[in-house]
Amino acid sequence: MRLSHFALTLLLPLCAACATAAEKEDFVTPLIEAQKSLKPTVESYEAMNFALLSNPSSTELDIKAGDPTFDFGENGVSYFRAIELPVTETSYQFTVSNVNILYGCYPCHRGNFLAEIQFLDASKKPINETDRQRYWGTIDNQYTRFITASVRPTMKARYAVIHTTQKALMDGEGGSMNTGSGVAPVGSLFIPVPAPHVDTNGVPVGRIKITIGDTPKNS
Repeated sequence: MRLSHFALTLLLPLCAACATAAEKEDFVTPLIEAQKSLKPTVESYEAMNFALLSNPSSTELDIKAGDPTFDFGENGVSYFRAIELPVTETSYQFTVSNVNILYGCYPCHRGNFLAEIQFLDASKKPINETDRQRYWGTIDNQYTRFITASVRPTMKARYAVIHTTQKALMDGEGGSMNTGSGVAPVGSLFIPVPAPHVDTNGVPVGRIKITIGDTPKNS
């Protein structure tokens, strides 16, 4: 089947955009392979460098090759970011979000630094008493993955370490967009349709946004 000139006019910018993104992110593929033999460069939580964030705040950080790595036990070795939490007498949401990236065209693969959060107490010992919610949405019309947790004073959490897991790198992740269902016109009727579904590969690097305060809203 031959494509019309009009159809080609529509498709070419999309292909060019994919190629541009892939060229920008083509370092991802070798990093995925190198992740299998990654060794820890930091031996304990106490030896990490923690960046202090305030409440409220929104901070973007890059996680990239050459950053410190840590062995998170059954979750494997990962690059990480270590955060010192604000001291407060009220609860707040601690949210990590990051957009998908394209790499390895053609065909383009969708990847995401599928973050996990490890909270620590004042002695930098792990705390596991809080639930994490994971969901997909959009920010600036880009597929975005969120993980959020409620930090309560009773938790006595003073630090948070953001990393990914071997399971995420091997299996990726999928889920429905947190945008609610919609409707599609069919003749004179409007048929309910489910929210879009997104599947992504786990990758060992990426840009994350840390939001302390209210949970970020979809756009």
